[in-house]
Amino acid sequence: KNKTIWVLRPRLGCRGCPDFETRKLSKDNVLKTEMAQDLILDSKIMIWVLLPIALVMFLWDVLRFYATKSQSDKKPELKNIQEGQTLRRSALLRANGRYLQPQSFNSRRAHFTNKDTGVLVTLAPKTSGPPNPLENQEMMMDMMKSNMFKNILPNILLMGWVNFFFSGFLVGKMPFPLTPGFRKMLQRGVELADLEPTYISSLSWYFICMYGRKGLLSLCIGEGNDMDEAKMMQSQMQMMQSPQQADMGKVFAAEKESLDLANPTWIVDDAEKYLLKDFKRS
Repeated sequence: KNKTIWVLRPRLGCRGCPDFETRKLSKDNVLKTEMAQDLILDSKIMIWVLLPIALVMFLWDVLRFYATKSQSDKKPELKNIQEGQTLRRSALLRANGRYLQPQSFNSRRAHFTNKDTGVLVTLAPKTSGPPNPLENQEMMMDMMKSNMFKNILPNILLMGWVNFFFSGFLVGKMPFPLTPGFRKMLQRGVELADLEPTYISSLSWYFICMYGRKGLLSLCIGEGNDMDEAKMMQSQMQMMQSPQQADMGKVFAAEKESLDLANPTWIVDDAEKYLLKDFKRS
């Protein structure tokens, strides 16, 4: 009855540690020990496995965020700026023409709408229609390269790195019980049918960090980060399927026609009427 038994228990998830540990158990507790199947995880796993995976994933996301931000801050083309400013000046002339003398307004309108030297005529694009993103092969190739080097290829390399250096490690345990259906999700790379589904493997920890990093990035970088791959791909598809941009040739022609039809009345001609209205109000 007082006989004791030395039991060998497997010690998984610890490289460099003994394969088994010995524990002195009484004969009555042998059956309970075998049924519990508790695993002892080395505390060094947190330092050498769990934290490096999370840190590398976070640093890569920060690097990709700033790289994407630097590429998106491209200077607009001079031609586009010139076209936009020309349309803006023409619209301001139409809106504020009543503050100019008729001769001044007509000379400024001729500067924009003259058939030979008018700005709205010479700067109008000669293209027959708006650009179609689906027909621009260079734009599509740039989008594919950007998606490849920013999303697909880094994820493949990081997953290969985790699978090569940290294969077979158990990095933690869930604080609540789970059904066996979670075993495939939480124990990728560890093929043990008798292992409790609450344990988390290193490869599963990589996927948890990859899909759960958005909240940490929002705290460190801000709410304006666009690091979600699904949103990035959705924005690219919307850009390709969005309605075609406005034909700048037609925009210039419409602005020229509106400026030709503009016939503002000089505000000084009715100055006495405004003066009498002010006296009546007072």
